[in-house]
Amino acid sequence: MKLSPKKSKIYLPLFGILTALIILEIFFRFVTINDLREFIRPYLGQNVLSCRKKHPTLHHVLIPNCSGVVKTRDYSYPFTTNSLGLKDKEIALEKPEGVFRVLVVGDSYVEGWGVAQEEGFVKVAERILNWQGKKVEVINAGVSSYSPILELEYLRASGLVLEPDLVIMMVDPNDMHDEFFYGGWERHFKLREDLFPGSSKNLEIWPREQPPRLIRRILSRSKFFSLFYERIKAHLDTNGKVLTLENLSVDSAIYAKAESWDDYEKAFYLLKDTILLTHQFLKEKGVHFVLTTSSRGAYHNEREWSPGRKVWGFEEGKVYEPKPINIVKKMAEENDVEYINVFAALNNSEIYPLYYPTDGHWTPEAHKIVGEAVASYINDLIEENKDEI
Repeated sequence: MKLSPKKSKIYLPLFGILTALIILEIFFRFVTINDLREFIRPYLGQNVLSCRKKHPTLHHVLIPNCSGVVKTRDYSYPFTTNSLGLKDKEIALEKPEGVFRVLVVGDSYVEGWGVAQEEGFVKVAERILNWQGKKVEVINAGVSSYSPILELEYLRASGLVLEPDLVIMMVDPNDMHDEFFYGGWERHFKLREDLFPGSSKNLEIWPREQPPRLIRRILSRSKFFSLFYERIKAHLDTNGKVLTLENLSVDSAIYAKAESWDDYEKAFYLLKDTILLTHQFLKEKGVHFVLTTSSRGAYHNEREWSPGRKVWGFEEGKVYEPKPINIVKKMAEENDVEYINVFAALNNSEIYPLYYPTDGHWTPEAHKIVGEAVASYINDLIEENKDEI
């Protein structure tokens, strides 16, 4: 049936729009925003080695026995993983006799973005302790973009197979967002019920998700609609300076943008409860647990991490109060969780720069300082418990 010219002007554009929407729906069922970010990295001056693959539980993991070179505007360094998919040397699953084994979990600051394997603070701490005559292995289980919920999943599934005596968890300010991005309260409660049935009764949940209206429930079946609805609402909420489930889940820079907004500390409830759940889980397994935090250049020096800080909502030429770090540190103190003050070690240093200008990760000099702080804690722990070790 041939359409009249008048109908063609109406139906053909509609058909084109419908076809485009169907193509986009199919596309976003197989491709995520993170996939697109990885695709455009080379066009931003980054040649990031693809040593990551998707994982059904942990979202992504490092590929075992992967090697190459990572290049960005700030640095170029060799990247290698072992047969366990860790950025570390080969490690025996069974702990050698007489060795105190430490497992460090965290995100890219632990994994060591910007430095070679031996320059990362994990290996710095290991070398210092062995120079001091201690038989210690410090294992790097850091994976870029991880947060405590994924780290707890990793410990539960395979991390404890390595028989660590001590687990160090390094929390990043951005983990406030990542906990929501990787499943939020729903995932937290599921894991909590698996580990400790009935233990979630008295937790204070924030923010509470509002039931969606009928039209949104229907449209939410579309990946394309859900993706853009969340981002549009997150943008509007951020402009209105209101913390909501949407901007906490979508905006990876929200921890910086929202420091002066109402309910800022409440946004850390989920992160706090996952950390405490990890502490409880490891205590039951007889594994010592200690918490620490990474930091950002804007918390130390007006010159650090410039011009990169603009991307994360920090002003140039300003030193910020480290509110996320203080919130996590206070939580540790109130719940008898041991804490390594890496922020203080970096802040007391007179070395500059400690952060790469665009990327914002630690330089080798910063890793040395952090490694010394971590080694000091481990050494004291071993000395205090030498009769039991």
